[in-house]
Amino acid sequence: MSIQEILSKHEFNLFGIKHIYYNFSNSDVLFISFAGALPRYVSSTWFYKEKDYFHCLFLKNDPNYNTYNDDRYENIIMHYVNKFKIKKFITYGPSMGGMASIYWGLKLSNKNLKLLGVVSIDLRVINFDINIVLDLIKKMNITPVIYLNYTFQDVKNGIINKNTKSIISEFQKKNCLLMLQPTESNKHLDFIPSKSYLKNLVKTIKIWKISNHFSFKAWF
Repeated sequence: MSIQEILSKHEFNLFGIKHIYYNFSNSDVLFISFAGALPRYVSSTWFYKEKDYFHCLFLKNDPNYNTYNDDRYENIIMHYVNKFKIKKFITYGPSMGGMASIYWGLKLSNKNLKLLGVVSIDLRVINFDINIVLDLIKKMNITPVIYLNYTFQDVKNGIINKNTKSIISEFQKKNCLLMLQPTESNKHLDFIPSKSYLKNLVKTIKIWKISNHFSFKAWF
């Protein structure tokens, strides 16, 4: 189905914000896609009619480029969580959307709404205080899958974006499954997951059960 057909049937406006929502599933899992600094939805055609897997919500960049740091985005997400009795969710986003995927994933996760995983592609911070996310990571007491792709900004010296480095450092201290995928390039978003790669990754996160990785028993 073309994006034009999708928009005509599945684009809605809640709290003054346009978005796409697919309700094709009896699942209690919601997949949320946050676009980067672009006025269009990301991967909305890829997940059309994933009726056997999960509900889908696609959000696009706001005019202020504030990494979705607006209560109306929470209101939209919770509207669908409550309407369709969502119990678990997965977040995804490239660039600014990559930061939003971490922010909203950690902010909304609680005893009634479980974060299964985050897929963040070469995250960037725009008009947003990264310390908000770092504090959320420090307070994190859940065990999600955290998939972080990032590019080397200086290939010769292996230097990565300072915000990405700070976030990786905090996640490394937590009880989660941290998956890092560095891309050797000076070009932002030089790696973009293919349709099959992203769909398989999200579906794997959906079924992957992560328990506490600390053990007090001898393994030999």
